[in-house]
Amino acid sequence: MPHFKNAKGEDLEEVWESVLKEIDPAVRITEYGAGGRNYYVQHAGETHLVHGFNTGVNLVVSQMICQDKKLAHSILTHYGLPVVEHKLFVGSQLWKFSRRSSLWQQAEEFFKAHGECIVMKPTRGKSGDHVFKVTTREKLSQVLLHLDSKFGSYVGMPFVDVASEVRVMIAPVVETDASGAAVVTPKVSFMIEKTPLTVVGDGKTPLQALIRGAVDPNADVNGILQDILTSGEEVDLDRVLAVGEKFAHWKHNESKGSVFQRTDASSEVYKKCEKIALAGAAAASLYAGCVDILKTTDGQYKVLELNTAIMLDYLELPVAEVVPIVRRCLDAKTVLLSNLRAATAAVRDSMTAATDSQNEKVRPQDFHQKSSLKLRTITSIAGGLHEAAEVASYDYDYLVMVSLGGAKRCFNVNYDFGIVLSAGGNITGRKVLTYEVLRDNGVACVPHWLPNRRPPSGSLQENFFDFHENAKHVKYPCVLKPDSSSSGRDVSIVTSLVDMECSMLKGPHTTWCLSPFEVFTTEFRVIIFGGKVAVAYSKSRPTVEGDGVRTVAQLMTDLCASQQQASRRDFLSSWMQGYPSVVACGLSPYKLHDVPKKGDACLISWQHNLSLGAEPDLAEALPDGARDVAERAADVLSLPYAAVDVAGVGGEWQVLEVNASPAWDHLLSTQNAVAKHWLNAVIRAATCYNVFAAPPAPFAQ
Repeated sequence: MPHFKNAKGEDLEEVWESVLKEIDPAVRITEYGAGGRNYYVQHAGETHLVHGFNTGVNLVVSQMICQDKKLAHSILTHYGLPVVEHKLFVGSQLWKFSRRSSLWQQAEEFFKAHGECIVMKPTRGKSGDHVFKVTTREKLSQVLLHLDSKFGSYVGMPFVDVASEVRVMIAPVVETDASGAAVVTPKVSFMIEKTPLTVVGDGKTPLQALIRGAVDPNADVNGILQDILTSGEEVDLDRVLAVGEKFAHWKHNESKGSVFQRTDASSEVYKKCEKIALAGAAAASLYAGCVDILKTTDGQYKVLELNTAIMLDYLELPVAEVVPIVRRCLDAKTVLLSNLRAATAAVRDSMTAATDSQNEKVRPQDFHQKSSLKLRTITSIAGGLHEAAEVASYDYDYLVMVSLGGAKRCFNVNYDFGIVLSAGGNITGRKVLTYEVLRDNGVACVPHWLPNRRPPSGSLQENFFDFHENAKHVKYPCVLKPDSSSSGRDVSIVTSLVDMECSMLKGPHTTWCLSPFEVFTTEFRVIIFGGKVAVAYSKSRPTVEGDGVRTVAQLMTDLCASQQQASRRDFLSSWMQGYPSVVACGLSPYKLHDVPKKGDACLISWQHNLSLGAEPDLAEALPDGARDVAERAADVLSLPYAAVDVAGVGGEWQVLEVNASPAWDHLLSTQNAVAKHWLNAVIRAATCYNVFAAPPAPFAQ
């Protein structure tokens, strides 16, 4: 894995390790082929799983908000904070989900509205990469093509004349409220002012040489020069600057050559930024992170963005200053996990009592109907919990904020409601990393490995191999799937190296993983609340019954049409594409255009995903082995709430995948009451637990 260095040239992994050893001299360190290190740190009677440089103290939903520049802008605007406008643009990859005018029309209107000087950047970008200043229509066209080729969405913002950029570092503090209960409060630990790379001409030295002389020796000077040339301004690096002439790069990122200094705590800048930053942290339920604030040339202060990945900034400080901050994060994490476990356990009974009912089973037909159905269901559940409940949605209903009578609130992004910390949530987002962590902690699980590694052999020191060399060790057929995606999309059975390469080229993902193909006797989705099983259901793969007249393909088509399945065209496409694998693996004796005998049941998909047509069946009694392995997996990953997919493999129950933000809406069409009990329990747990029990008041300057 790459090793980063701080401004003093120190290896950041070594610095981080020394910090954690100050807290726990016996810290256990595990390095993974899937990427990164995990640290198991004993502190205050709790074993803390620290993934990489992330202490894991933030909620996953808050992390998702902070990583998405438009979502952060929406929340900050809702609470009246001064913020730099961010306009969302949906790229061609997601265009089918958009009902707005054309991308070019939107971009050109935004460009003209802001004086033909804007900044375009990825929605979830970082470190100033792929960020462009746009001052002409030609440059706008070039930037849109570039961003669209790499990202599903991106944002535009007006170019701001900046005097300086202030980064306010936030860290949690555990305090005691009036009732004696421990609560977590974000506090400012320190702040820095960043000044962009600036050089002054001497009348004889070319600009490039001046920049090379001004940049820190440990910095990537060639990368900085390339960014100056490509990020939007016309710059001649060979030009000799006149005596006293200044050149300043317009970006304030440290990786782009900016310099920083600590802000005096008694200064006016500190006091103004502290007030804004704490209000921003409260608005987004941010415990540990940073708030970037622009001080404009006309004296205004505006929030640029929020960030949760801030430990690398702390590691620029002496170890003695970092250790107390990390201890605060771990103390806060202990309190938050305790609260989460209690809140999710308190609502578990309502899930175990859930049974199917005769409620209307609505089957949405496309993305927009599905999104609308999710929002309506959340609104209905919230209204049942409090007569004065309010539900607000932003950005294609991707972000939803639920407020129960103004007293309590929670966020929902995708399927996450804020009852999981990022410690385990980040790990479950990657299948290979999840497998390696569970394996190393003695949990039986289905192997997953990266294509550039040999299949797991039990050795923790497995070497890396060339992709083609490694393929010789793969036992076919095996399953190829995206390492960080879900719902069965772009998952295929591969039978050769060529098959594997073709499948990878067709998919939009950058990281793939492999797992052995197994014919599962049964697969359960086990829903965990408060560390214990709340409800479980098996997933039956879709089948058709032969009538002696129609082919398998015709039976598939008629099944979709007759049942009016959600996204039925996607179902049919998935079934048609995947059916040759069903036949090749011996799961069906009939080819796609064969006519099954009358009464013969014909399996039409090898996948168990509800989103691809599988049917859920509530499990009245979950086998003890399945229960034990599911609860153990959630415990290892510090997940008080999760969905654990457990499969019967060779007489043993094994974990297939773990999801910290499981989808519940697929159940609306088949197990309506269960889905609503599930959502009711999640919202009650999220609003019961939220540390910002009363949403912050609108910001006042």
